[in-house]
Amino acid sequence: MPSYSFSPFGNAQFLDANGDLAIGYKLFTYLAGSTTKEAVFSDTAGTPQTNPIILNSIGRPASPIFLDYAKSYKFVVAPPTDTDPPTSPVYTANNVTAKVPDATVLNMVTINAPIINLGTINNSTLVNAVVSAEPTAALGVANKGYVDRKVTGVLFGNWTT
Repeated sequence: MPSYSFSPFGNAQFLDANGDLAIGYKLFTYLAGSTTKEAVFSDTAGTPQTNPIILNSIGRPASPIFLDYAKSYKFVVAPPTDTDPPTSPVYTANNVTAKVPDATVLNMVTINAPIINLGTINNSTLVNAVVSAEPTAALGVANKGYVDRKVTGVLFGNWTT
């Protein structure tokens, strides 16, 4: 049975070449290195997303994107009028995989401050945000407390502190 995890790519806000919200843009998902369409999911139960996903009025997918751990994906963002497969892609991210969570994951992350878009590097949106996280019992923490930290990294994945 497949397992699903939050995608490190595709959940952030997309901008067009002019820095405007990518409203109505198409987010295609394929098997890595190909134009063979591959499903992505809106939850850990494996509910499939449409392909392409149409970006909403704030330049994001309407539902979060989850990936099958066992697969490697290619994401292609294209203008609303582009074809399938896209002939004028704006962004392409290849060999995107989901990380299998371990027992030491934090069970809650809350954004407590506005997210500031710092731009993109290698098709990853860099952000600056303040988060609070509550350690789980799996971490061996008897008295749960809140840990505040300033985080810079890829929104919703691959954070660095």
